[in-house]
Amino acid sequence: MNLGDLAFRLIIILFPGIISTLIYKKLVIKKRWESIDYSLNTLLYGILSYLFLQSFFYCLKKGNLIIWQRLQDEQAVPNEEVLWASLISIIIGFISSYIENNQCINKIGTYIGFTSKYGENNLFYTFLSNKEISEIHVKDSQNDLTYTGYLKYYSEDDIVRELVLEDVDKFELESSKHIGKLKSIFISKAKGDNLIIEVPYLITDKTIENG
Repeated sequence: MNLGDLAFRLIIILFPGIISTLIYKKLVIKKRWESIDYSLNTLLYGILSYLFLQSFFYCLKKGNLIIWQRLQDEQAVPNEEVLWASLISIIIGFISSYIENNQCINKIGTYIGFTSKYGENNLFYTFLSNKEISEIHVKDSQNDLTYTGYLKYYSEDDIVRELVLEDVDKFELESSKHIGKLKSIFISKAKGDNLIIEVPYLITDKTIENG
């Protein structure tokens, strides 16, 4: 078997891992991916996909996957097993993305006292990813403005922080004078700029009754 045939064979075998990695990269907040990240994720997800498929085979009493033998010989790759593993890899990609985005592992570790670390994301993502947050106040001291509205989207890279608000009221920062109402607004600020984001108290029926 020449090098080209071996490379093609490995791509076919690891195709399930490639699918999971692409889904994971698309859905998970991670700023920078190195070559080693792609390689490790592809290998890990590929093995997981075949292990889950192997479990199904055992449950159906079909024995071992043929794919394990094809790693050591030059016979044809079992396309059916690669196809089933690829379908499983889609599910794995979505589940692993959910676990990472919701910091499930860190929450379990925190609950049992193994760590106090929230996760890999910085506080910008951690703060805004709170599902209870809807309305926010954004204070832009450079332009003497305050925006109040409902958070729709947010993102950050190495240079800027970006927010999209809907149903926006615009005020002068110092005087709090209302100067306009907008359907939506896109805010982009350099990471070094001063940008204050506040979350107001939610007004509930109980609060009104006790008021």
